[in-house]
Amino acid sequence: MKKKPRALGAYIYAGGFGVGVKSGGFELAGHLEDPKPYGEEVIRMNDNYFGGMEIVPFPWYEEANDAVYVDPCMQDIDFIYANPPCAPFSQNNQNSHREENWKLDERVSCIHNVMSLLEVVDPHVLAFESVSHIYSKAGPFLEELAQYAQERGYQVTFFIHNTMYHGSHQSRKRFFFIASKTNFKLAPYDSEPTKTVMDAVADAAAWHGGVNNHFRFNLAQKNKHLFKDVEPGKSLRHAWEKNNPESTWEYKENGHVKGRPSYAGHRRPKKDTVTSAIVGYPMLHPTQHRELTSEEYCRIADFPVDYNFPTARSTLGYAARGVSPIMGEWLAKSVILTMRAAEEVEELYDVRVISGYFGKDRETTEVFNLDPNEEEVYETDQHESVPPQ
Repeated sequence: MKKKPRALGAYIYAGGFGVGVKSGGFELAGHLEDPKPYGEEVIRMNDNYFGGMEIVPFPWYEEANDAVYVDPCMQDIDFIYANPPCAPFSQNNQNSHREENWKLDERVSCIHNVMSLLEVVDPHVLAFESVSHIYSKAGPFLEELAQYAQERGYQVTFFIHNTMYHGSHQSRKRFFFIASKTNFKLAPYDSEPTKTVMDAVADAAAWHGGVNNHFRFNLAQKNKHLFKDVEPGKSLRHAWEKNNPESTWEYKENGHVKGRPSYAGHRRPKKDTVTSAIVGYPMLHPTQHRELTSEEYCRIADFPVDYNFPTARSTLGYAARGVSPIMGEWLAKSVILTMRAAEEVEELYDVRVISGYFGKDRETTEVFNLDPNEEEVYETDQHESVPPQ
């Protein structure tokens, strides 16, 4: 293996995935983005991490005269890492209650764009990240992607894990689709959370100074007086309901209670553990009666304290949609381990499903077979029968 393997990103958006992959030992060759391109602004604001790296807008390659032409940054690539839009499969999608609503979402095409790189770029490993619900909502779709990869000589692994087992300040369960030319290996990781939300708050204060030097959100002006009543692990809505008996509620025509805060917004995390995943809703400080600041959100999401976003107000959105840098670093180390081991794949049509989001000590592996010529049922390492999904 080369001293410095090369990695190519796709749909990286906030840049956290790239920061992590670089820390994990890769040279970043470039990023493939939307025509805008979507993630260019934040990448250009962080030259200390990306160093003027090339960004290629879609379409990423050209096919003509039975040949494929690619940008030089797409050549000699060992690892492709991608973060295509996960909104079609998210529980926070306004249409998530509709069965298979993701099929109507045009953003699913981004996943197909990523998968096409297996043939065009021919990396040793390709991985894309998504919300964990993609596995339960779109299982047959993932099987189709697995077959596409296997037809091109790749082993496929579905991996579900939680960033808090990698030193994150938040509990963020995510799904990874991994296609590899050799047997995929997992790098070691801790089986217990090691950080708390207060560690992130302290990091932000140490770098930026006191909260007066931070960008402070003001998203709940009408209910700021209730911040003091929000208990750890509870939301502003819970405090509002305690202070406003149900007999006093006024209802809108749509059935919603007038003036009541949203269910998920302004939750106060417990100070002595990781917080729940940042998904775009504002949060309160663990011990102070105020909203978290832009700088604190950045650190809770595991971005470096000196990382820049286009505007301070946009940090919450970027933090919600970006891949955790520490998760990207761990995955990159797993890819390097895989490349060095170079273990031959024994059963190409086996799909491994590794569920490790409860910690390494309770990690389980299921295997099912997608060979169209076989109907064999494989077993888990706990000897429980697992039929094809």
